[in-house]
Amino acid sequence: MSGGGGLGVVVLVIAVGVGAWTWGKTQAENSTGGTPPNYHTPPPQSDPPPQHDPPPQPKPPPQPEPKARPNPSAGAWEKAREETRKREEERKRAEELKKKREEAQKMREETEKAAKAEAEKKKWEQARAREKEAREREARERIARERLAREKETREKDAREREARERAEKDKKAQSAPSARSSPTKAYEKPTAKSAAGESYSYRPYDSPKAAKTATYKSSASSISGLSESYAPSQSTARTTPPPSHRGPYSTNEEGKIQIKAVYLFSDIFPTKPISQLIANQGHVTDGLILRIQTEGLFIDDDVRGVPQREWDVKAWTLKLLEDGVVRTPSGAGLHVFRATTRDTENKKYTFVLDESEAWKVAIGISRLRKGSQVRSLGMNGMKENEVRGLLMTLGWM
Repeated sequence: MSGGGGLGVVVLVIAVGVGAWTWGKTQAENSTGGTPPNYHTPPPQSDPPPQHDPPPQPKPPPQPEPKARPNPSAGAWEKAREETRKREEERKRAEELKKKREEAQKMREETEKAAKAEAEKKKWEQARAREKEAREREARERIARERLAREKETREKDAREREARERAEKDKKAQSAPSARSSPTKAYEKPTAKSAAGESYSYRPYDSPKAAKTATYKSSASSISGLSESYAPSQSTARTTPPPSHRGPYSTNEEGKIQIKAVYLFSDIFPTKPISQLIANQGHVTDGLILRIQTEGLFIDDDVRGVPQREWDVKAWTLKLLEDGVVRTPSGAGLHVFRATTRDTENKKYTFVLDESEAWKVAIGISRLRKGSQVRSLGMNGMKENEVRGLLMTLGWM
């Protein structure tokens, strides 16, 4: 029994030692990450020598890992890199801004260059246009001067021929006067076209042979002197007008005879200075200067002398615009202006000055003219008082 008990003690000690070793090894492997422990215990050996293992030492606690200390050199490097990056970005921005400025400057220079070229071209074109306009104006003025010279020459020639015919007729009447007194009867002469028309001028709607023509003006002196209102020259004299001492100022109430003070001719070439004029009581013109407004046009006569001013005839179909206006003079009298513009390249303007008392005849004449069949697109406008006043002041009537 004593031998069996000792063996049991030995086995127990061995078993406890093996278990302790196994536990310690397992703890060591778990702490070092080794291979998992082998749980298969070796078979018990018979008669192992008795061993006394020391008890296992406790495992020391794990030491805390030291914290990483900041590296001063690494922070400086990061700061330097950040500054370098910022400087690079600023450099790029500066280059882009410089590039944009250069592009804007280039575009501005190109725009200014194009604008300068356009201005030079426009200036050149304007200079050419002014030169062309000056040449054309000089040509128009030269043509107008030549035409006016021709018209003046024609009028003077017509006047000379008319005066020559009038002298011839006076001489003929003077020579035939004695024979007419000695022989009251006269041989019949067959009338001809020339003798019926009296003259070879252009036809007027109220033309009649000279033999049947008598002056029908009213004289304020007729009631005083007892003379007849119509005056016919005697066959024994060569006068075509009554003696000035035997008549008073001319006046007429006939609506077809508009007594005028003067007529002026303007054009676009000379808009402020008349190129021709007829003024009553000046030169060969008497105070019986009248205007007739017919359906055929405008006609001017010296009613006292019975002389038609045919060079002033204005046909109805040539009229483009009629204008009239009135203004009061400082003395209280009224002056009326009637203006007719023709349909031509010069826009000739016939300007008539008359008393306001004759304005009603102008209205009747305009109505008669516009109802005629010979007018074409005839316009009618009123003249402002300031325009009438300025025109009369320019002509010396105010």
